[in-house]
Amino acid sequence: MEDQTSTPNGTKVAGQFSALEKSIADKKTVDDRKDVLQHAVRGSSKSGLDSSIIKQMSLSVIALFDHPRQPSDGIPPTRAPNRTPFVRIIDKTSGGRQPAAQDIFQGLLCRSGNRTAHSEGCSSLVFSFATLVSLSLSRPQGGSPSKLFSETSPSFDLSPLYGINDEQCAKIRMRDGSGMLAPDCFCEDRLAFLPPQVTAMLIVWNRNHNYIARRLLEANEKEFTPLEAFAKSSDGTSDLSSMEQQDDKIFKIARSINCFHFKNAVIEDFCKGLLGLPSTGPGPKLDLDGSKGICDTKSVRPHHPSYEFSQLYSWSSLMSDADETWVNDALRTQFKEPLDKITDITPEQLELIFSKEKPTDQQLSTCGTLKRGPDGRFADDDLAKILLDATDALAGPTHARSTPPCFKVFDEMMINEARRHKVCSLNQFRSFLGLKPFKEFREWNSDAKVCEAARRLYGNIDELELYPGLQAEECTSGGFGFGYTKTYALLMDLITAIRNDPRFMDKLDAGNLTKWGLEDSYLPDSDNGAYGAMLPKVLLRNLSRNYTYDNIYGLFPFIAPITSKADLIHLQDFYTFDRPQPIKIRTVDNIKNIGDIFNDPEQYLSPYGRDLKILTSGYGYMLGFDNEKLHDNDQIMTLYSIMPHTRSLVHYGKYYSEVARELIENNSTDVAGHRPGTKAIDIVRDVINPTCVRFVTEAICGLPMSTSDSAAADKNNFTDFAALYSYVFRKADPPEAWAVRTSAFNAAKKLTEHIERQLQLVLHDVEEGYLKYFMRLITEYFKGVAVGSPTARSFLDRLAQTSQTAGRFRDVVELDEYQDRIVLEGMRRNGHLKKSQNNDVTVNVSGLPMISPSKVHQACIEAVELFNQQKESRKIDGLKSAKIVQDGRERLERLRLTANVLGLSVVAAVNYAQACSQAVDFYLDDKRKTERDEIIRLATSNDPLAKDSIMGYIREAMRLGQPLGLFRIVKQRENITSGSNEVVFANLTKAHSNPHDFNEPEKILTDRKVPSLLGMGLHKCPATPFMDKTMPDLFKTIFRLENLRRAPGRTGKLTTFNTHPSPRDTDPRVFIDSSGELTSYPRSLLLHYDKSDKPISDDKLWKTPDPVYSLGKKILDAIVGAFILLVLLWLVYSMTSSVKVPGHGGPILIPANSCKMPKTVFQRWSINAFVPGLNGQPSPIRYTLDHKKPHLLSLVDIDARDMQMAVLVDGVIQGLTTEFELDKSDDCGEDYNACISRNFSAGMVVIPSGKHSVQIVWHGKEFIPGTTEIDWQGDYSRRLMWQLEYCS
Repeated sequence: MEDQTSTPNGTKVAGQFSALEKSIADKKTVDDRKDVLQHAVRGSSKSGLDSSIIKQMSLSVIALFDHPRQPSDGIPPTRAPNRTPFVRIIDKTSGGRQPAAQDIFQGLLCRSGNRTAHSEGCSSLVFSFATLVSLSLSRPQGGSPSKLFSETSPSFDLSPLYGINDEQCAKIRMRDGSGMLAPDCFCEDRLAFLPPQVTAMLIVWNRNHNYIARRLLEANEKEFTPLEAFAKSSDGTSDLSSMEQQDDKIFKIARSINCFHFKNAVIEDFCKGLLGLPSTGPGPKLDLDGSKGICDTKSVRPHHPSYEFSQLYSWSSLMSDADETWVNDALRTQFKEPLDKITDITPEQLELIFSKEKPTDQQLSTCGTLKRGPDGRFADDDLAKILLDATDALAGPTHARSTPPCFKVFDEMMINEARRHKVCSLNQFRSFLGLKPFKEFREWNSDAKVCEAARRLYGNIDELELYPGLQAEECTSGGFGFGYTKTYALLMDLITAIRNDPRFMDKLDAGNLTKWGLEDSYLPDSDNGAYGAMLPKVLLRNLSRNYTYDNIYGLFPFIAPITSKADLIHLQDFYTFDRPQPIKIRTVDNIKNIGDIFNDPEQYLSPYGRDLKILTSGYGYMLGFDNEKLHDNDQIMTLYSIMPHTRSLVHYGKYYSEVARELIENNSTDVAGHRPGTKAIDIVRDVINPTCVRFVTEAICGLPMSTSDSAAADKNNFTDFAALYSYVFRKADPPEAWAVRTSAFNAAKKLTEHIERQLQLVLHDVEEGYLKYFMRLITEYFKGVAVGSPTARSFLDRLAQTSQTAGRFRDVVELDEYQDRIVLEGMRRNGHLKKSQNNDVTVNVSGLPMISPSKVHQACIEAVELFNQQKESRKIDGLKSAKIVQDGRERLERLRLTANVLGLSVVAAVNYAQACSQAVDFYLDDKRKTERDEIIRLATSNDPLAKDSIMGYIREAMRLGQPLGLFRIVKQRENITSGSNEVVFANLTKAHSNPHDFNEPEKILTDRKVPSLLGMGLHKCPATPFMDKTMPDLFKTIFRLENLRRAPGRTGKLTTFNTHPSPRDTDPRVFIDSSGELTSYPRSLLLHYDKSDKPISDDKLWKTPDPVYSLGKKILDAIVGAFILLVLLWLVYSMTSSVKVPGHGGPILIPANSCKMPKTVFQRWSINAFVPGLNGQPSPIRYTLDHKKPHLLSLVDIDARDMQMAVLVDGVIQGLTTEFELDKSDDCGEDYNACISRNFSAGMVVIPSGKHSVQIVWHGKEFIPGTTEIDWQGDYSRRLMWQLEYCS
């Protein structure tokens, strides 16, 4: 990074801070009206500053503001438990004129006329948080000035939540070994005249403590005892001592972390506003407490609350209209008389009122009119409504004459108490701060009316008292906009409180806080959508059903949405602006009803569509398509490409087993302290995950593997795919979801670029013609491609070929959602769009390029408009416009292929690995020893049916041990203008345990048929055969390990965690690893096994064929190569001379002599497949062709002899292929000549010239007796081969 000391910006900012620091050091006063501090801080928020500059700036600010309060006489006061004496730091009094407090309030403070909004658009939630800050720092008690003390220390110890001593705190603790507080309660009792939003904010911090305690208990770094173990034993006793010790331990750690979070919110969120920076932009990169590792921590010094600084903490002008109304009502209710009759309230009277309002049971703290639920908690929706209302409401202005009239009694009390304690004047206070004293009133406030009112009251600026002087002073620009003196003094008080609190200045230690707790105590990463703010993390974590990771209400709660939306409108593709609404969830938990919903994609939409489009440059993936035709076309193309024939699954299974065996051998380690021969293996991190990702990289997308460090390559590749999976399917930790999206975007960009390069090579070769294509096969043969090994090249070849035939995208590109994309891509390719338009589809947030679907769409619209304009002005003639459309289709076709490769890779790498990992963990439980023993027996046997039985066990593990629930979004009805925000939750876990649908659902039955196990309807997982034929091989390799068992402790099992303390079935359970981190997929499972002399795999069953390129086989290679060359030359001749197929005198649907010779092959013999549609019947194969010549379609059944086909042209049936005798034992493979000669069903039909739609329909004989339901005996498809030729 460039040294910023040499740049103008770095030099200027550093100089501004240095000048301030030097002024203070030289005992010179600072003219704060020149805004030097604000300008310097704004400069420090810019990116690109070197760490040395940031350190210099931080030290300058610390020198300015870190000044612990000491008594003016130098004699430290005597402290007592829960008694921190107030000290006088300025041994002067304002003296002179003391106008009546009510005159001061009316002349300088009280609002008159209509209320105006905060100049910077702050929300009234600032008032709530600021109130918690002041309640934490001070709790005055005692009557006379000489005896005034605070019951709390001047620190951010969250005393409003935890109380002022252990006795108070004990009243709100659960004391059950969990370290948690009773739900939604607190100790603070000074809330009688504060709006409910303050209470709601305090409850959020209660929840944050409990969230931390639950994470500590689940991560179990300290080896805590599970709570159920503390249940009473049979003799009625329980280990209360151990339970209390554990409870104290967890409670203390959770409290410390919670206080760190509160401190972080003060220093990052609140101080940001004091420094004049907007919430919707970067904060100062200053390290004021050493938490960023730039500045060192320090030894703390004694720090006392002071009379003078206590005058700062009045925030009443920030209240919204609703808050003011609430306070008015509270005062009238409490005093039983109109507001103008309420006068002369004293602190003692307030204390009496507070004591009356205090609940007898502290665990039943109230929050406005909210009611607690059966679990003792307030409803999330109710709490969120209070906080969202506060964010929606604009705060009041902070200038003079802006205090709500209802606060008259409180402000007058503050003025009178200041006089009683002989507090200094405003100018005396400024001198203490090092600020330039005012010489006249207009320097204090340039408003002529305010100046004149102050002059009438005080006569001389030096007589102006501290409290009214602070509240009515001219305001700073930006941020919260308090008065200049108040802003400067608040920064000093807050920074001093933090830097002189031992809990924050002592070096953080994982031994005390745990590794996860230590990590969680630091400030959030700047890549959290809120520029590193802390409060969004607390809100997202504890009200996860009501706040989302990309919504401005949670990310910028201190700014009213009307303001933040205007600030962020240029980033509208990355933020959502509408107020979060409670989601109406309808749960369905029986197979029939779930099937009805999932078979109606037009009404119940996939929730994954938007995110999948974002990751694939606007195209999407079939799991997010609700258009049946588009979905089916892509599914057919992908299925054939990954599973071209049943034998390919055998090769895949062998691949999985061999890779897993190699990884086990390479990654197993000896276990110290155990008997000799004991081995340890992380079966998830080092075996299952890398096996799955290696298959994807080698067999699907062709990612390069590092020969020097394949383990690192596996890890990096899996991390990329996992980021995509987490972003689309399951964002585990709401506060981390923004960073997950960033990782997903980076991974998508990298993977997409690689896939596009691979496809470019494949498409180039396909365009070379058949001779070069076959010559490449010969080259691969002699270069040593192992027989049966999966290669990405072969997969991508099939994908490219199939995209031109089966499931052709050009048959569906006329859909509205893609019409404009065709024109956009075509105009780009032909140079009709300027470069600036080319770049409009991306924007930049925090330096990260992100794909923007809405900008893609806007660019599409503009391209269509330009296209039409140029056509009308004849700049583009008919021929060129046709070329533009054709080029656009080709580019979109390539985008389609890339998107399908990327989507398939994610599913095959992460979803597959997760299912396998959880199944392994499921059968390692002691209560499933019987089933585990049977799996081990099957894994070590040579029984050909063993794989089917093992797959039965895996399916049952998925049914019983892997919670499954899928959401569908209810389509909004056209006559509804406001969003209904309704979703349906398909609780498949409960449905799969329903006795009505499943016999003895609690039992493990390997022959149980569960068609809904991998979903239902349009988005049912199509790769069931792939899983059925490959996962048992991976399972067998694992369970062949001798005496396989869990490692002791937390690392030896998969642990899940629900982020919500009162979870519903609809709340996702996520994985929590041994370090306490939450993930959407399993990352680690440590197992032990005993070393054995027996091989992990059985040679007869598991041996992978050797490569065919050994030097000892050169002669054989030459003979085989010559034979292959002859065969290939014959095939090329056959295709180019249009040999009549099928056979001599083969079946003809329409007379073949209507297709005149010579014929031209435009689609060579290739494979297509029928797959079941939504209604369970095979979906027809469709294509549309518009050509001036007729063309000949040739068809033949392949694989087993099991089907016949019908051909329809424009909806009119043309006939059937030849009759056949059902015989599944007769398998001709993919040799279409052999299939025809063995009487497989075949035929030809000539389609006339012009535009025609052709359908090929399955017409088989495999039905469940007595029904029309097909019975393909577990197979997912029926395949055919076909060829297309133009007639002369």
